Amino acid sequence: MSKLIATTLGTLCASLFIAPLFCLIAWNSFAGAFNLPTFSFWHWLAVVLAIRFTLGKTNVKVNREG
Repeated sequence: MSKLIATTLGTLCASLFIAPLFCLIAWNSFAGAFNLPTFSFWHWLAVVLAIRFTLGKTNVKVNREG
């Protein structure tokens, strides 16, 4: 049971914090060079959540043996 909770929390943290962070770093590195607007982490969090909502839910596969 603890493995299921740890996997679920790890997936949730990765999908909520890692993906928007990568988008933030990638976009802001190009935006400064091309005189484009930069966005905050919260903007990218909303974008990632909208994409995940549009494309469907994330499934977590856990081996429940042992």
